[in-house]
Amino acid sequence: MLVFRFKSVWFSVLLIWAMMIIFSVVPVMARTVTDLAGRTIKVPDSVGQIIALRGALSIVCYLDLVDRVVGVEHHEAVSTRWVGSQGRPYRMANPQLGNLPIIGSRNKPQPEKIIKLHPDIIFIGSGAIRIAK
Repeated sequence: MLVFRFKSVWFSVLLIWAMMIIFSVVPVMARTVTDLAGRTIKVPDSVGQIIALRGALSIVCYLDLVDRVVGVEHHEAVSTRWVGSQGRPYRMANPQLGNLPIIGSRNKPQPEKIIKLHPDIIFIGSGAIRIAK
């Protein structure tokens, strides 16, 4: 029995080692993008789930990526007098956006709700540029 465990442990170690080599050799397909703050980030070539904040939802819709949006800001789901969720052209063309989970408001996105939806990327349309130090 002790010999079996010894072989099992060595087999596991070799398997993990082999997987580490395989995954370190296989390149992850990504693009390098520079954002408006001048930061260079890597974005995967394949993006499945999107969150769009502060006006970025219109651009996401115009790029025909609506089927990848997993959550919206409050004003996109609720009709208001000054904006009207149905009054925007991209919302009129995509009424299903109003049925998605709400991830906060335009000025106060809720990080817990965003993280819960597991987005691959988050687009932000406007706001102050802040660089973390």
